Amino acid sequence: MEFLFPDNLHLRQPLGNWIIKSDSEWTDKWDWFLSTEREFFYFRLDSRTWHRFFKLPHAHLGYHDDFLEIHVHPIGDLYRATVCSRDGGIPLLSSVHRAAANPPADNIQHLVGNRVIRKPQLSWTMSTLRASPPIEGLLLALRDGAGCAVGDGSYYPNEKVGAAAWIIITPDGTEWIEGGGVLPGPTDVQNSYRSELGGQVGIASCLQSIKHEFDGQETTLLTACDNLGALNKVGSPRAKTKPALKTFDLITALLDTRHDIPVVARPQHVRGHQDDRIGPLTFLESFNVRMDLFSQIHCTDTHSQWMPRSQYIFDCWLWHDYY
Repeated sequence: MEFLFPDNLHLRQPLGNWIIKSDSEWTDKWDWFLSTEREFFYFRLDSRTWHRFFKLPHAHLGYHDDFLEIHVHPIGDLYRATVCSRDGGIPLLSSVHRAAANPPADNIQHLVGNRVIRKPQLSWTMSTLRASPPIEGLLLALRDGAGCAVGDGSYYPNEKVGAAAWIIITPDGTEWIEGGGVLPGPTDVQNSYRSELGGQVGIASCLQSIKHEFDGQETTLLTACDNLGALNKVGSPRAKTKPALKTFDLITALLDTRHDIPVVARPQHVRGHQDDRIGPLTFLESFNVRMDLFSQIHCTDTHSQWMPRSQYIFDCWLWHDYY
């Protein structure tokens, strides 16, 4: 020991505290983390931004280099990890465990109607969030399996940007929660299917934020979409999801979130783009049109330099134009 540390057994550069006293210090002073199931890698970009990487198929220690950006602390215990970068993947070198902190109390709340709920793990699903003044009737309808949800998306191929919108509503349309946002990811993975799938992710994300309202009671929810491909992914087997898919991040986020909530979807296809049809729209068709317009607003708000907002879109988005 005297040969290794000649200066009276002291390091010239202190290692810091040997025992980490707080949970937050465990994550604040490291960058790479591994979930306890070893299915996800996390990189802490800053205090509010995390990148989630998915495990490579048939690989014990390899992970994709593509990631999904989230804006809340990952839920559950985390291992600290060390990694290296290689072409096409991120190999895990080592990991060590300690219980992770829960998100800070001042960062887990969101005001919806007259209730306080958890902020979603995928913050883009609630970039815009609106609700009827009371939502007690909606929560009661959800517990009884009488509510319904509609999701939709918009994609602009020239600009390569997509957005999604969703709504969860009572059968009589009097109480509701709706939200949406621009889809994450690089431009080369954006497409209309991804936008439609984003609406379903938004529905699941909202249900996850209010899952404490169900008290563990399992229920069902009528879930509508005009894209059969996106609708069929709701409740599909997680094991059959192919990592090579461009929408792999959204599909796994949808299935993981669905697995975390006590709400089983009852998928129902609804005809899209019925706003130019002569005659009255059905209940679900009217909300599908509304979500289509809502998702367009997210695109125009985010990329207003090339897509000036249409006053028609804004007016049609308002509640009184439908009821």
